Amino acid sequence: MFRIYDDDDNYEIGIDNLRRCAEDLQENVSEEELSMMIKMADRAGKNAVDIEDFIALMTSLGLIGNERSNLIDHEEFEKFNKK
Repeated sequence: MFRIYDDDDNYEIGIDNLRRCAEDLQENVSEEELSMMIKMADRAGKNAVDIEDFIALMTSLGLIGNERSNLIDHEEFEKFNKK
């Protein structure tokens, strides 16, 4: 699921990634709303959402449990852990 948003494969979801997803879904979302979405999930203040931020957000929303395999496969997760 994370990789759907991280379409540039930089291991982060930034405002450009969210904008592209909104456009793909034909959603009209303002720059301010996109920025707010990033800020809500970005725990380190880097203006981007990494995999750990994403997992924390999805867990807090009740969209996933403690199982991470719904988001990325284990091989991909190891790549994130090495960064």
